[in-house]
Amino acid sequence: LYGTEEESYITKCFSMASKYEKMFSNSLDNTDITKINENAGKKFVTVNDETIDLLNVAIDYGRKTNGKFDVTIGNLSDLWNFSEISKNTTGDNTGDHISSKNGTYNEMTTVYWAWKNYEALGNPEYIGFMHYRRHFIFEDREKAVYECLDIGEDYYDVIQYSPERVEKIVEESDFVCSKAHWRKSLYDHYKANHDIADLECTMQIVEEKYPEFKPYVQEYVYGQKAYFCNMFIFPRETFMEYASWFFDISFELEKRVNLEGKRLFVSEWLTGIFITYLLAKGQKGTFLPTMVAEGEHVI
Repeated sequence: LYGTEEESYITKCFSMASKYEKMFSNSLDNTDITKINENAGKKFVTVNDETIDLLNVAIDYGRKTNGKFDVTIGNLSDLWNFSEISKNTTGDNTGDHISSKNGTYNEMTTVYWAWKNYEALGNPEYIGFMHYRRHFIFEDREKAVYECLDIGEDYYDVIQYSPERVEKIVEESDFVCSKAHWRKSLYDHYKANHDIADLECTMQIVEEKYPEFKPYVQEYVYGQKAYFCNMFIFPRETFMEYASWFFDISFELEKRVNLEGKRLFVSEWLTGIFITYLLAKGQKGTFLPTMVAEGEHVI
């Protein structure tokens, strides 16, 4: 979120979202909903008052809609094989993971999972990350960001994706990341939208643990080029270096700053610092624009 409202309002929103995710999530371990589902027809479970209130409201909506809204849809989903699809999809809540921190770390929980469970991915030579609604456009364009309101059958053509094109880009580059946004100052941008103490503490940690990164911290944070979105394609060795560096810093940040109810916005700044470091080493980057897929899409 970017705006001029007080940071406290945003923090309260994320704190509430994190609280309810830990109660109502169907994918995290030991939430009220998970306990109910796992013990259905077996034994009673104790849940929070908020969960009881939510279920009562859900039942009421079921009555008002004559069953069109059905809170017990899970069994029907199983019949349609949605559960089987889920079983055949590797989640970031398997193996060594930090999925319970997703409310704070967001997409970075998948980065952690890949780092710690790389063999489960087949030990690939390269690894890339995009988002469920932010995708690379696999050709250079004038702007850094574009929007697509309708993902149709031709979407691969829209973003110029093909395995051959990606392979060619990777072969011609040392790494791939999002095309730079421009800001007056990355420090000022963070200060205007988030808690600047988080960024300042992060900078201090990087300079303490990795003093050789100090010039890259200064160049990126006080510079104008912003590599947003935590999107990249890295060779295996670069990815391992990045992930080890990133989580060493972020876990230390958790010890020094209360991140409860916050999103780890500094993650994008850390990724930008690492990109700056790669460029300073003389590595060649390919910088691709981002397609933001908005609206409603059939998946």
